[in-house]
Amino acid sequence: MKVILIGNSSIDRSKERPGVKIDNDFDLVVRMNRYQTEGYEKHIGSKTHIWALNRTISLGHSRVHFNGPNCDLGSEFKRKQELNPELDKMVLLTYTESSDTLNRLKDKTSKYSNFEVANTKSLSTHLLNQWKKKMKVPFYKPPTGLITIHYLLERYEKIYIHNFDNGKSSHYWEDMDDESQPQASKHNWSFDEIIINDLVEQGKVIYL
Repeated sequence: MKVILIGNSSIDRSKERPGVKIDNDFDLVVRMNRYQTEGYEKHIGSKTHIWALNRTISLGHSRVHFNGPNCDLGSEFKRKQELNPELDKMVLLTYTESSDTLNRLKDKTSKYSNFEVANTKSLSTHLLNQWKKKMKVPFYKPPTGLITIHYLLERYEKIYIHNFDNGKSSHYWEDMDDESQPQASKHNWSFDEIIINDLVEQGKVIYL
């Protein structure tokens, strides 16, 4: 099984356009949060099997909504599925070590079909322990990308990633909401860079 996770950082249009390779060479393609494929197919492909979502978007608390403030993920899922028939499900991936939190999230998202709340307790504990070993600042929850990488590595021996730059650039679809950009978040992106580099050295993560 050849797996790739596509990130949402800015696209370097001066580099090779791997869209066809992504669509043709990978058995499982995962995209995240407010991803878009229309108009970007040459750079990031279009095939999508799993839509990974953070807690904020899943619960309709995001600054930028799909189809209005009620965050109608069901309608957006159908729209994306029409564009990419391979799309199978949405998966909520969030930092938590609490079964009660996961159960509450399941209740709050039960209105959606094709929706799964992933059990992220083990990987959350792992990431917290890694933070304690490698960081000298107070802990802050990791972003969707790092959580999704570990979710996939629980299931597959190695994965590919593409369009990741650890919070250095804005989203590739270039929306005008500065406060929703990675640089404006509270995430400590240096932690992501350290952990991903470690996984690359271990042969578990490969940059496309």
